[in-house]
Amino acid sequence: MEDGFVRLTEVDFRFFCDWIAVHTQELYENKVGYEARWTLDPKVFYVKLLDESLYTIDEIMLDIRKEMV
Repeated sequence: MEDGFVRLTEVDFRFFCDWIAVHTQELYENKVGYEARWTLDPKVFYVKLLDESLYTIDEIMLDIRKEMV
């Protein structure tokens, strides 16, 4: 996959979408978007932020992991 994409399982992608939903207003105000791609067999998701000036994808994934504990 291209540079900048992070591979996520279906469950991880669901958590990522939940995180995005909680932070939508903040991301919108700062004009931060993301790109998602997926394969069907096996079901794998690839995500990257289009602007990492506010958050990095690594920071988001760490935040998600902390929320899971």
